Amino acid sequence: MCDFAYPKFYKMDSLCRLGFIATELLLGDKTGVEGDTHAIVAIGYSGSLNTDARYCETICDTDNYFPSPSVFVYTLANIVTGEIAIRNKIYGETSSFLVDSYDPTIIVNLLSTAFADPGIKTITGGWIDVPPGEKSFSLRFVTVNRDTSHQQIIDFFNQYPVEINR
Repeated sequence: MCDFAYPKFYKMDSLCRLGFIATELLLGDKTGVEGDTHAIVAIGYSGSLNTDARYCETICDTDNYFPSPSVFVYTLANIVTGEIAIRNKIYGETSSFLVDSYDPTIIVNLLSTAFADPGIKTITGGWIDVPPGEKSFSLRFVTVNRDTSHQQIIDFFNQYPVEINR
């Protein structure tokens, strides 16, 4: 069970909440996580489409035009990595990628890009997706360090493949 006091959580969109809870569970007491040597990498298919549709509803009707700044801020898929970094005082790289399909090889390669920075020792991230208009999600997040083998990470993402509904 997650037990945290973070009032901003209740203002977040579904994608950010999902990433936030995942990292709360993964990082817990943050043992081994040093702010400037840790990276956050999120990979998904839908990005912020769920929130984009909600924001569109606030600006599409000229008779009921009410642009919502609190919704607009979440119309970028990379906001999830920023929210995670802020919460956990992570100052390393944060990246967000959108891909056509759930492919463990691509996911591992994108996670590994953060290790191109020799100062990065650990990475938290992986697959995170909240399809638009649906009440479902898919999530496969992990924390790895430089010593974790490429094959171990691929095996993790192969264990429970994700199907994308288009």
